[in-house]
Amino acid sequence: MNNTKLISSIIGYPLNKPRSVFIWNNYFKQKKINAKIRSIEIKKNKLESFFINFRENKNFVSTLVTMPLKKISVDYVDKLHNSVQITKTTNLIIKKNNKLIAYNTDVLAAHKCLKKYLRSYNNIVIIGLGGTGEAIFRYLYNKTNNKNFILISKTFKAHLKRVKIKKKIDVKIIQKKSIIINCTPLGSNLKKSLINKTPISKKLFSFINKSNLIYDIIYKPKFTNLSKLCKANKINYINGVEMNSIQANLGIKLVYK
Repeated sequence: MNNTKLISSIIGYPLNKPRSVFIWNNYFKQKKINAKIRSIEIKKNKLESFFINFRENKNFVSTLVTMPLKKISVDYVDKLHNSVQITKTTNLIIKKNNKLIAYNTDVLAAHKCLKKYLRSYNNIVIIGLGGTGEAIFRYLYNKTNNKNFILISKTFKAHLKRVKIKKKIDVKIIQKKSIIINCTPLGSNLKKSLINKTPISKKLFSFINKSNLIYDIIYKPKFTNLSKLCKANKINYINGVEMNSIQANLGIKLVYK
């Protein structure tokens, strides 16, 4: 094992015990890699000084990026992977040969999770077009040429073929056979005010197409009100644990293999 301890980090604000830290440190232990990953809470106005240190510290090899820094961090890198060229956001930056390279393993992982289901659905509904939601939409849109997208957002704007934007999900939408992707924080444990909420109301579930697949990027807590409503109505539901594990392991391999 090399005597030089390599450094990775995860940056964002706030950070709520990100699962990737456990996955990365567990990998280092199993593979006997002399490395550590640190959680660093950073606000946007401190980002420039972080990247100066990232470039200058020879042992600093990578950083994971979470909200609200996924878009702005792209401005500090030298090269964009295809996943970032498409989405304009990053969640992983690697230093190689003194150059910073940005990746978006979130969308690569989401696509891998959904790929086997895509052929069975013509419609994709995405609820919430924040950082991760917009990135997943742009990547899936780029990788498909025959899918119709319905985006649920009060602020997002796009003039694209095969895309409709609605301010809220309604009966007409829920009745279509679709993959419905929740990219909102509703139901997550990021805040106490979110944990008991759901992006699809109990009332709407009485109209839902039973063939729908609901894909939820939330992985904490494991059982949300949305997952419970899906179970009660016998709707196929997938939470964000697999996506989070895939993106974390993909990131590790890009950095340390």
